[in-house]
Amino acid sequence: MENTEQQLNNYQSITLEEMDRVRLLNRIDRKYVLDTGELKNFLELMYDDYMVLEVNSKRQLRYETRYYDTPDYKLYFMHLHGFGRRFKVRKRFYKDSSVRFFELKTKTNQGKTEKQRLFMENDQDSLSSEVRTLLQADLPFSPDQLEPGLFTGYDRITLVNKHINERVTIDLNLFFVFRGIKKSMDDLVIIEVKQGEKQLTPAVKALRELRRKPGGLSKYCLGMIMTNPDLRHNRFKPLTLKISKLTRVTTA
Repeated sequence: MENTEQQLNNYQSITLEEMDRVRLLNRIDRKYVLDTGELKNFLELMYDDYMVLEVNSKRQLRYETRYYDTPDYKLYFMHLHGFGRRFKVRKRFYKDSSVRFFELKTKTNQGKTEKQRLFMENDQDSLSSEVRTLLQADLPFSPDQLEPGLFTGYDRITLVNKHINERVTIDLNLFFVFRGIKKSMDDLVIIEVKQGEKQLTPAVKALRELRRKPGGLSKYCLGMIMTNPDLRHNRFKPLTLKISKLTRVTTA
């Protein structure tokens, strides 16, 4: 039986430069959760219509992210309460290409995702004047209230549709660290379908074949819940119960 790395070798590759045509900074996102066993079936269904991103001869790339929030978790609770317009503030390190960006991700009232980002030369937790200017234009409170919080790491596979403007990201080997508590979710797979407009593509059809419906939880909210057992998350309970059936959580 082929492992994930062997399966990825069956795909035609695409470079970062070639992938610029599907940057999709303004898009519609749909999230799905699977287990690692289902991932094999999903990848088999994608060969004909998708290419895989390759960086420095690697097709499974390491991402590390530091999220920012206020001491009373204003951004988390905007997600929990289902605000039409909500935000994620993060610093992302693309380990295999050694590139860092500071990012503001906004979910609009129309259900679209908008992402703004700034290149970072150095790894620093403090907010630069350029970052503050970016955040002040959109956040409903002062950026001075933000502090570095949850850290997460995972491996990402990125598939690019050969025919239309669509990317499919597959995140696995997730772990979360917050205030000295580390939780790993090695069996969980989070798939995100990213499109300029909602379309029924081979990826969406394959997920339907696997009987998976959209509705996965953001990694930020999931990580906060996993590392903060007393954090209120009533609206997310159906999803966390679903995820708990797919994965084994380990504590370090």
